Amino acid sequence: MFAALFYFTTFVAKHVSTHDDDAANCSCSSAVARSRDVTRSRDEGGVCRCVDDLLEVRCDGLTDVPQFSNTSCVLAGVYMANQSIQRLGADAFSNVPTRRLVLSFNDIDDRIDAAAFRGNLSELLRELYLGACRLRILPVGLLDNMNSLVFLHLWHNRLTQIPTGLFASCCGDLQELLLSHNRIASLDSRTFTQRLQSLRKLDLDFNDISTLSRQVFNGLDNLRVIYFCTLLMHFCTLLLIE
Repeated sequence: MFAALFYFTTFVAKHVSTHDDDAANCSCSSAVARSRDVTRSRDEGGVCRCVDDLLEVRCDGLTDVPQFSNTSCVLAGVYMANQSIQRLGADAFSNVPTRRLVLSFNDIDDRIDAAAFRGNLSELLRELYLGACRLRILPVGLLDNMNSLVFLHLWHNRLTQIPTGLFASCCGDLQELLLSHNRIASLDSRTFTQRLQSLRKLDLDFNDISTLSRQVFNGLDNLRVIYFCTLLMHFCTLLLIE
């Protein structure tokens, strides 16, 4: 758990930045107006608040993803970490135009729909944090059309595999993929596709990998750092590629 907290606090803090273009003449108040009523009706005390100066939405006490109102503004971030959210249904974020979505430390398990991020979000999202959500599956299609995604954090889940085709229709700009502390057993030549040509950092620490294809990293021409430690294979390595 300490490692997961370290990832969450370090990387989220590192990548928090202002978006001057997005913030000009914008407010997130209209987006959360509806969400405030919905979350309170489902769970007393659950609420999402707008921080206009940062163009961010921060939520507390949620048991489900609230419904947001349509807004012409692009939000800098929506923070729903450490809630009691147990399901990401289809179109859950269709009215959430944000650059950063933080969902870490929710008990989602396998209750995640392949169309959860469909809509305006898919083309705008740059950072997606799903660490420590007890995820067991990643439905094919979950990341479709996320062509602006740069950071994808999936650490400390229960994933046993990365499904073939997960990256087939997305992620041409992805630079950082964190998959440490899962239960991934094998990586073959189809796990990562040539669409991940921008990937620079890949973290596979502490998985159950016993089978590794020689071609698994083919096409990842910009990969510079690989963290790879597995007790089953009895070695750890930090690969720095010049």
